[in-house]
Amino acid sequence: MKIPALFFFLTVLLSGCAKVGEALNQQGVAAFNQHRFRTAARDFHWASFFQNRDAVNLNDEGYALYSAKDYDGADRAFRRAVELSRDEKLNFQIQLNQALLHCDQDAILGHPARKDWLPQGIGIFQKLVLADPGDSELRMRLGFAQIQNGNPGGGFLQLDKACRLATPEQVARYTSHPVEGCLLILRQIQEFYIKIRYFKKADEVSLRIAKLERSKPGPIPAITPTF
Repeated sequence: MKIPALFFFLTVLLSGCAKVGEALNQQGVAAFNQHRFRTAARDFHWASFFQNRDAVNLNDEGYALYSAKDYDGADRAFRRAVELSRDEKLNFQIQLNQALLHCDQDAILGHPARKDWLPQGIGIFQKLVLADPGDSELRMRLGFAQIQNGNPGGGFLQLDKACRLATPEQVARYTSHPVEGCLLILRQIQEFYIKIRYFKKADEVSLRIAKLERSKPGPIPAITPTF
């Protein structure tokens, strides 16, 4: 049912913009969890509007649009979020999302207007790696992007570093499940090496995986991406 505009604005006046923004954010989270990505993006957009164009909701809007495959809309939302954010951790997350978008093959292949996205995404990943050289996942994603951009030497170098850094001690800085986090990274690299038939490297990664699996018996819980 469509809410009359007058009733909506009376609600805003009575409850306050901040509370309306919080309610819209919660609606957006619920819609996102139900995979209604465009609805979620709309809710996050208006949540940001009522919370003084806050960067958190803009980042969430961008991620929802990305999930809905509205790549240009997602890029605009991420750019606005970067401009407005003054929080270091939030800046990292926004830039990571932006880099993932710019390096996404579905977003860039066959779209000449986005021909600069991949180099831009690599630039963002390089900036993030420079800020945190010990982050294995960042190294992995940078490596994949460089290989995609025709730089296999640089890409393989980053993948090697990602494997060396995929230790529970390092990954524990980012997750409460460090062994599972390491395995998630290493399995992606292993799958890539198998796909390109680089079996020597795949076997090296397999040894690391086996060692980690022996260190933590029992089923491995799934890791749900956050945004």
